[in-house]
Amino acid sequence: RLGKGLKPGGLLREDSIEHTLRTVGKFRDMALKEGIDNIVVFGTHALRISKNPEDLIEKVRKELGLDVEVIPGDWEAHLTRVGVLLDFPKEERGEPAIIDIGGGSTEIIMGICTKSIPMGCVNLTETMIHADPPDKESLIRLHTRIRDHFIEEITFLNPGHKADCVGVGGTI
Repeated sequence: RLGKGLKPGGLLREDSIEHTLRTVGKFRDMALKEGIDNIVVFGTHALRISKNPEDLIEKVRKELGLDVEVIPGDWEAHLTRVGVLLDFPKEERGEPAIIDIGGGSTEIIMGICTKSIPMGCVNLTETMIHADPPDKESLIRLHTRIRDHFIEEITFLNPGHKADCVGVGGTI
């Protein structure tokens, strides 16, 4: 995970940068093998909050020949929605609710309403869970934090509205 151990204004770890570089390289190679030569690389939460996003951006440019565009959370949510609707056309079942749980942020999308919340599986685990397996008290604190934060953030959702929910990302 690129954001492993990362706090806002902190530094990306060199091992995380190298791992991400190798992963982007593998995806680039798969795309080229399929005849895709217009490759776009987006940077999300970790690059938005780190002090040294250029360390990764420059390596990707120099070693892989690709540019990285760091995008805001609401644009990340919009692109997630576009991707989901390409696979799940809303004409079939209506507009789905979409959730994308990343390492450092979670995007929630309902129609054109989107919200990017700076709370993801990596940063929550690193700050809230201190044992493996987690103890009951840690899980209760984690559940309470997520519930309370999400209730504040997702006021645009209509609790009476029924919709399919589509989850995206490696956490779901």
